[in-house]
Amino acid sequence: MRVLSRTVPLARLLPLGCLISLVAVLSFVLARDSLWQVFVTMALAGLGIGITVSVMPALIVGAVPARETGSAMSFNHVVKYIGYSTGSALSAVVLQAHTAAGQALPSNDGYRTAGLLACAVWVATGLVSYLLIRSRGGGTRTVLTAGGQKPAKHADAGTLPHQDGGTRHSSVDR
Repeated sequence: MRVLSRTVPLARLLPLGCLISLVAVLSFVLARDSLWQVFVTMALAGLGIGITVSVMPALIVGAVPARETGSAMSFNHVVKYIGYSTGSALSAVVLQAHTAAGQALPSNDGYRTAGLLACAVWVATGLVSYLLIRSRGGGTRTVLTAGGQKPAKHADAGTLPHQDGGTRHSSVDR
């Protein structure tokens, strides 16, 4: 992730993670007959989700005032877990609806339907993330100190000294 974030601005990684996750779900819908296909799908899903989840904290820190960072991160976690729970429940409903009476497993159509619903979610998430980041001018924002003044730049480009002696990123587009 560090190598990727050095070459691609963080604001562009969120839609990229959504796109990779969309490709993973499409590969699940279209090709899951062999074990190697499932492994490829799992690798793509891990990469897409990994990028999406790891970029969110940096985007949140760059988008809210420093005094509200803890609340914003907490809200992100709550929303994320609500999404996990809702997605799991909806997937279970779709798969159960495609399970014939007396059968242990859903039909192939159930997995296809659940995958297509997931595709719709990833398309919507990718578009919303792209449009929100684009409307904010790429996500670049300078962090101000509590007094409202810009602190002096730290020796490391893209970071500012933080009051606890550490550093804080000055923008989400590095």
